[in-house]
Amino acid sequence: MQQANQVFFLTFLLIAIGYLVKRLGLVTASDGRSLSKFIMSTTFPALMLVSTYEAKIEPKLLLIPLLCVLLSVTMLAIAWMTFAKLPNFQRGLMVMGVGGMNMGMFAFPIIEGLFGKAAMTYAVMFDIGNTFMIFCVVYPIGIYFSEQGESGMSWQNVTKKVFRSLPVWGMIIGIGLNVMGVELSESVLHPFKLMASSNKAFVLMMMGVFMSFALSKSELKLISKVLLIRCSLGLLAAFLLYFFLPADAPLLRNTLVLCVIVPLGMTILPFANELNYNPVTAGTMLNLSLLVSFLLMWAMVLGLGLVGS
Repeated sequence: MQQANQVFFLTFLLIAIGYLVKRLGLVTASDGRSLSKFIMSTTFPALMLVSTYEAKIEPKLLLIPLLCVLLSVTMLAIAWMTFAKLPNFQRGLMVMGVGGMNMGMFAFPIIEGLFGKAAMTYAVMFDIGNTFMIFCVVYPIGIYFSEQGESGMSWQNVTKKVFRSLPVWGMIIGIGLNVMGVELSESVLHPFKLMASSNKAFVLMMMGVFMSFALSKSELKLISKVLLIRCSLGLLAAFLLYFFLPADAPLLRNTLVLCVIVPLGMTILPFANELNYNPVTAGTMLNLSLLVSFLLMWAMVLGLGLVGS
């Protein structure tokens, strides 16, 4: 668990740095919004391009991304009904909060540290389904319920907005190059890798900038419902995978058990800024999700004896 503890510590250290510089008056929420736009236009598209281009897509493992899609769709459907009576500016944010998973920035280092590089094949395949859900389902839902959606925005216009998003094009180009077997030289990939590697630090510090302990009870109640949906369905999926996947494939089983209980995706924060939702609520939801998911992952590893099994 040393690697997992280290990831946890560094994650919250970067969040704390962002929160501290805001408390000292060195940056403001307005600066955070500018940083969010910068991320969505530079580091995030680079991350999507590099991660999808380098993923090893194996046909025999295509059921893994389908598992992620099924879990995410189930969570979204429950959230869609649970928050049906909320105004759109709250409903959109809460529904987005259950649909994405933080794989690359949180789960990957922990899974590799616990199970080794061999486990990353399964984690990356799971993340392919996650990437599809984030940009092809969660993001359009956010657009639909945003302020533009209040005035009756059509799904046709939602689709147009999705395909104007640079991260979406990063994903499309990365998958296209991967599937066609196009080999890019390291000199071509290097600047994109450099930008992609800085995305995590930027997003985590931005979370700290938007962190607030002054949310109303009603907002905290809504966040608790989001976390309840994610944790209950995630734990149900984890136990089903643990007990029903073949015992002679422990690496596959143990990796997927952790994949289904990861925190909500960090994309919700730049999405919230771009679509005019409340970034403070989004940031707090992210931070609480990180804490809860880490404790759940830690408990699963210790309780089920995943390491060494």
